[in-house]
Amino acid sequence: MTGPSESSSVAATAPQHSTQVTTEELLRQGEFRHMRCNNLIGAIEDFSQAIAREGSARCWYARGVLQLKLGAKAEAMADFKAAVHRDPTMTLAWHQLALLHQNQKEWAETLEAYTTILAHQPDDTIALTNRAQLALTQHHNTDSAIDDFRLALGVDARCGAAWEGRALLYAMNLHDPTLAVQDFTAALSIKPCATTYTNRGSALMQLGRYQEALLDYTRALHLDVKAITHYNRALAYTAVGQIRAALDDYTSALRHSARLTLAPTADWHVLRGALLCHCEEYPAAMSDFQAALHLEPRHPEARSKAETLHSLLSLTTLHSNHLGHP
Repeated sequence: MTGPSESSSVAATAPQHSTQVTTEELLRQGEFRHMRCNNLIGAIEDFSQAIAREGSARCWYARGVLQLKLGAKAEAMADFKAAVHRDPTMTLAWHQLALLHQNQKEWAETLEAYTTILAHQPDDTIALTNRAQLALTQHHNTDSAIDDFRLALGVDARCGAAWEGRALLYAMNLHDPTLAVQDFTAALSIKPCATTYTNRGSALMQLGRYQEALLDYTRALHLDVKAITHYNRALAYTAVGQIRAALDDYTSALRHSARLTLAPTADWHVLRGALLCHCEEYPAAMSDFQAALHLEPRHPEARSKAETLHSLLSLTTLHSNHLGHP
């Protein structure tokens, strides 16, 4: 990859420097200003002087890191490109470029950066895991993704991100919940995580292992309360016939759904309404169906269930009136 020239990459004219100060001293001074004094502007001035004096990859990289901290992404990108232009083996700079390209949805450039890292450092588990995710999400290439996850785990069997990533691939792309459960379990043995417990619970649900799924959803909620986890646990409770517990979880899911921008709350109202019908709590059920229609006026299931329940209530009322008038 060709990096920019020094003249085109320096964000501002480098300050004049004393010939008595060496590049090493400028770099140390810049690090001191950065780490001890939190003086990013002063540190950038020191690194700019070091660039003007020597222009080595480490000088460009050091300034790029500070540009990122200041939110100057374009300037940081230019500095990292200059760094890899001078030292193509500088994987730290390639990692930064990969993240910047990814944030801009420049997928081809992101893939190139991770592939370059691995050409110089084949055992980089971060690059392997991230390239696997990229192959999966952007190119739908499950074979390449599995290969990279396998390589990452061969380097470090405690790479939780690789176990988690491959587990999601098995669950969502290859529809193999058995392998997914195995990999989620490996990830959890490294670091307990609410999201991983929830994901393993969903894989267990697919296998019909509802009691185990309930345990995982409960573990997840102990670590982090989320609407979607309450919803998932409501499904598990329904599967084992614990209707009251399911109703409580649907209520909790709806209460916490304000945190979600795209929460399927209309569906959740319909599901809770159906359980309330099962419990013969018809007015509360009708309230749920109406709430669903308020959120999604064309929700087909909500409308159908509301109409059915309305007919049932009308017939019940008519029958009661008939019994009361001989």
